[in-house]
Amino acid sequence: TTVDAAYILINLTAAYAASTFNIGGGTLNTWGLIANKISGNTATINFGTNATVNFTSSSYTSASSFEIAAAVTVSGSGTFNYASSSIDRQGYFYSRGHNYSNFTIQNNLPAGSSFVFSDDATIKSLNGVPGGGSYIIADEATLNVGELNIRGDSTNLVTITPYSPDDYYCYIHKTTPGPVNCNYLSLYSVSISGTAPVIGLFAGANSVNGNGYNPGWVFTTMPSMLMVF
Repeated sequence: TTVDAAYILINLTAAYAASTFNIGGGTLNTWGLIANKISGNTATINFGTNATVNFTSSSYTSASSFEIAAAVTVSGSGTFNYASSSIDRQGYFYSRGHNYSNFTIQNNLPAGSSFVFSDDATIKSLNGVPGGGSYIIADEATLNVGELNIRGDSTNLVTITPYSPDDYYCYIHKTTPGPVNCNYLSLYSVSISGTAPVIGLFAGANSVNGNGYNPGWVFTTMPSMLMVF
């Protein structure tokens, strides 16, 4: 089942009983999704198994967002797709303390657009189509991610940075064993760490150590012997 909507604001009201919004493994297409619990005892969003939420910035919207309030229970698994149709557009992801370790974020960012992690976040994987956009992680925030699959290309580097790279770091922690194999990145004040055994956290030989303050990254190509890990 596919649902198309310009913008969705879900108010889960449950004054006397539980209130549940079920996506149920289907697809939800929207410019933005904000889910709030405004009263009651228990409120739940159930994504089912392998649900898809598409939220997009277009020529009509300079920004779109995904946010489920901290008081709402989240269950299920799936993929959050963000795509920007043009430059100077932003997508905002608000974790609000939820553990999205069963969810993948898939991005398509053209040059000049960006995807913003507005607070600490835990996700299954972060996948990006090469396009030269930027990933912004809030100052001093941590992105916990099982798999990091971000690559630019020879024409467009992908930037990863906090809001204020001159004053603060942002942090990436790989929550599963094994290497990180990226390339064509431009990094500014991004500290990366891994889960033991830490095999190698490779930014790639074609990546740029932007301001020189990017601890944990290895700015070389991942050795072929590790690619079978």
